[in-house]
Amino acid sequence: MGYLYLLPNINNNNNNQWLQASLPVGDGGLGIQSAENLAPSAYLASAASTLLLQQSILPDNIWMQGDQSVVVY
Repeated sequence: MGYLYLLPNINNNNNNQWLQASLPVGDGGLGIQSAENLAPSAYLASAASTLLLQQSILPDNIWMQGDQSVVVY
């Protein structure tokens, strides 16, 4: 069970609360990060971690389309 219920009602409408909550724990904050800021890296990590599964499901000619955004080493 998560401990989110222990957190106060923090939202972006109260900027001072959000700023303090988003500070690192060592600086007196809660270390909470914005989902908006984390979304791109979370998406890329998810895509990278499922690359072998994607390759096993998708046809081989998909990988020959010249897309250089994913390179398998």
